[in-house]
Amino acid sequence: MYFLIKATLRTLVLPPAGPLILAIAGAWLLRRRPRLGGFLLAFGLASLWLLSLPIVADAVTRLAERCPPLDLSKPTGAQAIVILAGGGQRMFAPEFQGPEADYQLLERDFGVSTRWIEGESRDTYENARFSAVLLRTTGIKRIILITSSTHLYRAAQEYREAGFDVVPAPAGVWAPREDRVFLWLPQPDPLLRSHLALYELIGEPMRRLQAALGVRERFDRKAAGGTVN
Repeated sequence: MYFLIKATLRTLVLPPAGPLILAIAGAWLLRRRPRLGGFLLAFGLASLWLLSLPIVADAVTRLAERCPPLDLSKPTGAQAIVILAGGGQRMFAPEFQGPEADYQLLERDFGVSTRWIEGESRDTYENARFSAVLLRTTGIKRIILITSSTHLYRAAQEYREAGFDVVPAPAGVWAPREDRVFLWLPQPDPLLRSHLALYELIGEPMRRLQAALGVRERFDRKAAGGTVN
């Protein structure tokens, strides 16, 4: 239930649903409270338009990318690069292929053998804690954590709290994607990038709040004890 509520709130707050809900509420209030209704309607539609613009999505993405790129060709002092993925993401993203697909890709395209696969987690908190359980007996504490550039900062905090010494390695770092003229035209891909970046920008303070209140430990006892210490 906890994960269902979290996923529902994420869908309702972030674009496109969040701005659309504001616009619909504004349209409903136009007759009763014209000023408030007009403001909500205009703000909802304007924010949806702006977040669909590549130039705005690029700016929001840069804000969310708080870890500098890492050159993996140079020595990092890490004991191992551990590739782990949570299979529970299928609950909210049916197109997600799961750790088995990642394992096959690494084997086929890069010749890398995966020693550990974490396939049970439903979010980053569980992924870090379940990974800690997998590695508890190996003596490995220093890892290179590879994930999307917008998600990496929050993911690194989760892994550090699970007892890891984390070397962040962002993937898919922001780069200009559109020609200048198209920067000002709304498109679906920039809206998705805005959605993902805003989720991470909001997610980090929410992570700290939940950690301070012990919310996740209360609702996720299976993952609460997962550390490498």
